[in-house]
Amino acid sequence: MLTRSTSLLAVATISFLGALVLASPAQRPADLPQPAASGTRGPSAMAFSRDGKQVYVAEQESGSVAVLDAATGTTLAHIASGGKEPTGIAIADDGSTLLAVNSFSGTLGILDLGKRVLKTTVSIPGGPCAVVSAQGRAFVAVGSMDVVAVVDLMTAKVTARIPVGHRPDALAMTPDRTTLVCANRAGGDLSLIDAREGKEIARVPVGAINLRGVALSGDGSQAYVTGQQPHNDLPTERPEAMWSNVLCVVSLKGKGRLETTIPLDTPEAGAADPYGVAVQGSSAFVSLGGVHTLATVNLGMETPTIARRALVGANPRAVAIRPGGEVWVANYLGNSVSVRSESAAAERTFPLDPPERTTPRLRGQYLFASAHLTKGRRFTCNTCHPDGNTEGLAWKFVHLHDDLNPRNSRNLRGGLLLTGPYGWSGRDADFEDFVNDEIQHLLGGPKLPHGEIHALWELVNDFDLPPNPYRNPDGSFTAPAVRGRALFAGEAGCYKCHAGGQYGGVGKKEWIGTSATGAKLDVPHLVGVYDSAPYLHDASAPTLESIFTQRNPGQLHGNAHLLKPTQMRDLIEFLREL
Repeated sequence: MLTRSTSLLAVATISFLGALVLASPAQRPADLPQPAASGTRGPSAMAFSRDGKQVYVAEQESGSVAVLDAATGTTLAHIASGGKEPTGIAIADDGSTLLAVNSFSGTLGILDLGKRVLKTTVSIPGGPCAVVSAQGRAFVAVGSMDVVAVVDLMTAKVTARIPVGHRPDALAMTPDRTTLVCANRAGGDLSLIDAREGKEIARVPVGAINLRGVALSGDGSQAYVTGQQPHNDLPTERPEAMWSNVLCVVSLKGKGRLETTIPLDTPEAGAADPYGVAVQGSSAFVSLGGVHTLATVNLGMETPTIARRALVGANPRAVAIRPGGEVWVANYLGNSVSVRSESAAAERTFPLDPPERTTPRLRGQYLFASAHLTKGRRFTCNTCHPDGNTEGLAWKFVHLHDDLNPRNSRNLRGGLLLTGPYGWSGRDADFEDFVNDEIQHLLGGPKLPHGEIHALWELVNDFDLPPNPYRNPDGSFTAPAVRGRALFAGEAGCYKCHAGGQYGGVGKKEWIGTSATGAKLDVPHLVGVYDSAPYLHDASAPTLESIFTQRNPGQLHGNAHLLKPTQMRDLIEFLREL
């Protein structure tokens, strides 16, 4: 559990805010950029051709890569990405091959830019989410497996898997092609990888999590990483004090070290969910997805400050520099790209083609990703539940009085709506009551009308699980998992509580010795449990194994304590493959 936001750090961060350039008064929701009326193709990553004449945009919601004329913004083509939900793209050394990682389907698409066709795909299970290329190889961050996969582009084969920190999410390669920098979103650190040897050489803590973007200085000596500092060591009395949004500056010399942390929040406008970052000269450009803003940070000052904040489109994510100096921003829910130049007067927005189909979850996506529901505008629902998952922290809630503090942020994916009542104590049977209680009394936001709650319901209902990376390639259970399934239903006694099609979440409450005596817990569903560590209501079990060992002193977790070591391994494998 990460409680790196010490009191001294919190005080330093808050006191520094007074030195920032203040933005205009906070906008009302009606003033903010709205999602595209026709729906979104989900622009989530960008790459430019070497001459800067074309820009390639990963369209996460459409499973494609758009080819745009960079001068006019005209869409020239859409190329199939080779799977579902492309979240990262990169141009290979030859300049004519584009690489696209498809997070949901677990594939790397290799695209021919001359013919504008998909050439082949490479299977990389486990949520591949970012890619860079160097010397005939692709390096792919595989978020759910905590590795960087290395792909030989000549053979289209995975040749190595490099262990890194928890949930690698963003990559950058030094100009000399020797060091790969990997931002580990949930681990709160950078992995520095020797690209030639294919091994991690250092891991650098940055004091923040939700590390979604990384960019390097021109000489490759520094890394700039977007992140959020959780203040979960403090009770949640003030929503505006729960999270701080930052740009971390890391020296890459030697084993690397954190040099400074630049606050991105302002008292009036806040800042939430920093995603992409690009660096040009003495300026860093950061997309603030939760407040629909591009922030320009002046790095050339003794104390770096925000020089400018400008509204772009709804939920900006990727930021890229076009050869020649323009700053491009991909607006995920706005279905557009925004272009900024040195002159504030030269600003353009290019809409992407409408999606092939609309989705009922668009409004819910916008509410989930917007900080206007939160007092202080420092975080969003997506901050604690990135992409519907969990940020892996435990919080000291003050708006609940059920003796369960601290409590883990639960995974929202895998059929959560079928598992009411909601919350670790199972306090609310009605989804609308549960959501409004959280927004009003935890986020400090307004009570939402029924239509807005229904939009969030549509979103949560659509939080699907990707193919399980631990199963056989055809999706079937492995032999150990089949044995574990028999134990689950029989000798281990798991099914007595974790019943039903979701393996739990049927309204049953039990006490397993991890909470105050008498405080029963809602039995959670287990589908997708492999991807939702840490475990238990207080996040005290870092692994599935530790649930039944270190965190089962009273031997109350079914009959797991009676299993032989080989049986326990089979049971764990079954859980991992759910």
